[in-house]
Amino acid sequence: MRKLLVAAISLSLTLPVFGDNDKKKIKVKIVNTPVPVTGNVDVTGSSVTIDNTDPISVTGNLDITGTDVDVTGSSVTVDNTELDPVPVKVLPNARQHYFRQDVLEISPGVTNGSLLFPIPTGRVLVIESIAITATHPAGTLPWQYDIAVPLGNTSCRYPLNLPTTQGGESPLAGGNTVWQSSQNVRLFIDPASSFTNLRVFYGRMPTLSEAAQAIVVVQGYTLPPESVVFPANCLNN
Repeated sequence: MRKLLVAAISLSLTLPVFGDNDKKKIKVKIVNTPVPVTGNVDVTGSSVTIDNTDPISVTGNLDITGTDVDVTGSSVTVDNTELDPVPVKVLPNARQHYFRQDVLEISPGVTNGSLLFPIPTGRVLVIESIAITATHPAGTLPWQYDIAVPLGNTSCRYPLNLPTTQGGESPLAGGNTVWQSSQNVRLFIDPASSFTNLRVFYGRMPTLSEAAQAIVVVQGYTLPPESVVFPANCLNN
């Protein structure tokens, strides 16, 4: 036995009117709570509006085909298990999280290096934060830290806050000094650009025979391309 308990439902009934060959619809509202229904409930080609605030209990199968169901002021609880998950579709215009982390290497005898991060195809990439943790020999200082953002057929360079250190050498970094910086930004990447990557630069001075490295983390999200209008030129030009 299957039951459908409905706290309040509005429906239309077609009743004949005496003296008139036409038929008119009279709206009837059932207000008793609850209304027990036994058996299967099929709603086809109709519109059902549920506006009660009391919980609606459904026991058995509720088959609704080709209808619009508008639930206002009610809560729906889904208790599917991991073995029976609810299918989820990502809408084309929804935000999608972007996270990349990589290691930038500075070779011995070289002042600086750069790191490439891929740009998602067909989406506007919005960078919200950039963090860096660099280690290089004591006595050297951060010299360059900026990002190159594609725009059309060119690339716009924007300086970032140079990392700072708490002072002293770190035994965990092999006696090197650790430099860190975390910065909130708002950079929009043009998906129509001829460049397919954004580039982060980092450098130290003076140049030594020892190598240096930096872990760079870039976070943000992506949007559909029609949601952003890009300037004709770099904003810092």
